[in-house]
Amino acid sequence: MASSFGDPLHEPPRDAEALLRRYRNRAVMDHYEPGSVFKIVTYAGAFEEKLLTRQQKIDCQGGSIQMNGHTILDGGRYGALTAEEAFAKSSNVAAIKTGLRLGRDRLLRYVERFGFGQPTEVGLAGETPGGVGQLSDALLGAVPMGYSVNVTPLQLCAAAATIANGGVWVQPHVARRIVSTTGDVLLDIKPRTRRVVSRETAREMTDLMRAVVERGTGKRASVRGYTTAGKTGTAKKVERGRYSETRYVASFVGFAPATRPALAIAVMIDEPPYGRHHGGDAAAPVFARVVETLLPLLKIPPDTSPEVDPAWAAGAPLPREATPDGEAADRPAPLPRPTTQATVLAAPPNPETTSVVTVGDARRMPDLRGLSLRAALMACAKAGVRLEATGFGIVRTQSIPPAH
Repeated sequence: MASSFGDPLHEPPRDAEALLRRYRNRAVMDHYEPGSVFKIVTYAGAFEEKLLTRQQKIDCQGGSIQMNGHTILDGGRYGALTAEEAFAKSSNVAAIKTGLRLGRDRLLRYVERFGFGQPTEVGLAGETPGGVGQLSDALLGAVPMGYSVNVTPLQLCAAAATIANGGVWVQPHVARRIVSTTGDVLLDIKPRTRRVVSRETAREMTDLMRAVVERGTGKRASVRGYTTAGKTGTAKKVERGRYSETRYVASFVGFAPATRPALAIAVMIDEPPYGRHHGGDAAAPVFARVVETLLPLLKIPPDTSPEVDPAWAAGAPLPREATPDGEAADRPAPLPRPTTQATVLAAPPNPETTSVVTVGDARRMPDLRGLSLRAALMACAKAGVRLEATGFGIVRTQSIPPAH
């Protein structure tokens, strides 16, 4: 669980507001409209109620639907898609039609079953419940695609874990048990559990979420050697009572390995740069970096070929994920990737050996020596430098000298 606000951690906070921002746990204290990641709830409910199958066709009407006087668009002019294809392409029209099949009462029931609108009681201060309120008929077109509902990243992570756990929601908890220095168990945590959907529905949803990564909007969540499953989300932020045209929240939620899950992860990026603001562009790569780092550390064996489609690394376009007014239909070209690449070695104090190899343009290279690895990463991000780090702790050496 991590939150970053872009403040340099090696500098003292400028004022009380900066101090509060630095120590704010956004994973439990902040709620937001999640966008398309919430389609997990919509489709899971439809599968559980036997209203939909993976290969059942949904007419996406050329990528457009009228709801309560508003025109909702898709990222492409889709015709008839299977439920699996519609989920992978993140069709808003298909999600709305699926939500309408469920109806208000059943949709609200699954929203609550997955844990939204109520605190997880994880035991961390300031947790907000989020919620959907009274699900009126007017909102029945918004909630299925993740609007007019407020969630926390922790709630989203627990929802993904529910699918990974075979349909069982497990109360998030920070510690499994507390043990004294003498070995006595002082507190043994017994998290609450409840079945949300059947194992069959969880398997169906896992297949849909794998399709998102393998051939949909989440290709950049691919990890060499491991199967992954997830869902992207791109949601406009509210600005002066209206949805902004330039400010977004990008999300990705999923789990890995998809065949025998060990990690469930939710990534939320508040206002990524416009042009790289979609969940598949901004949040999915973060998910992939966490997975490829942690699974080997946890000694989780690979479950697939080490080769994956490298197209995402070369900047190949992804299937377009639309916000409700069809922003993706005229999607701007991606911003250029940073040209500067650098590698630093971070290690605990007094490391025995240090060595790094790097290539790149040093015109923007900051001085990272003496900084924590996290502070170095933030300094490089601010300078537009792509950083590759080896080790942990304090930066001792950097192969590219700082620019002068």
